Amino acid sequence: MKKTIFASLTILTFSALMFCCSNAPKQEKVLRHVVMFGFKPEVSAQQIKEVEEAFCALPSQIDLIKGYEWIAVPKDCNRD
Repeated sequence: MKKTIFASLTILTFSALMFCCSNAPKQEKVLRHVVMFGFKPEVSAQQIKEVEEAFCALPSQIDLIKGYEWIAVPKDCNRD
């Protein structure tokens, strides 16, 4: 009986150690950053497009940036 309990505890301990110390790759932590800004009424659609294109270029210029989302709210959107 003592041998069975000892063997069971040994197997359980070994299994727990293998689970905790496995060399499985750990997932990278992702930091999400939100930037919200507005444009003055006199800013043209072309100028806004240029800003959007500049943001689009960032992932190719900065290795840490994995992607981005661009969401535009129409100028005539009434938030009141």
